[in-house]
Amino acid sequence: MEQDVWELYNLPPEPMAEAEVWRAASRLVARYGHKGAAVAKEREDRAIERGEISDFRWWRLVGEAIAGFHHTGGSHRAN
Repeated sequence: MEQDVWELYNLPPEPMAEAEVWRAASRLVARYGHKGAAVAKEREDRAIERGEISDFRWWRLVGEAIAGFHHTGGSHRAN
């Protein structure tokens, strides 16, 4: 079973504004189209390689939002 990064490093999760996550996801999709999720994953990987846990968490949430965006047919709109 994959261990959550927050448990692995014994850190409290950082709250992220949902609207900001969706806005970033929308921008990646607008810029990279169907490759937006892959771009978010690449950025997530680079962040964890550098030990930037906050950035890792951010890109993971953005990637999950893109997956949700595609799953709902792009119906979610950031405020």
